[in-house]
Amino acid sequence: MPVSKLIGGKSVTLHHLAKAQHYRIADPVPTWPALFPVLRLDNILGSAHWESRHHRVGPALGSDHRPISAELFLR
Repeated sequence: MPVSKLIGGKSVTLHHLAKAQHYRIADPVPTWPALFPVLRLDNILGSAHWESRHHRVGPALGSDHRPISAELFLR
């Protein structure tokens, strides 16, 4: 049963990951550019307590990146 959902689209580098002490909890998917995504710039981050079983890329909504969403579960 999902306990939370996270929706975001912030570009994060490996430096940001290490500094924030968060982990990638969903495999990166292409989100940029929005019209024909080929680069994996956006990530879903969380502490080691979270797991993502389902994540997806949303439609182009006017940004240069497509949104990503995931169902998060406590481990």
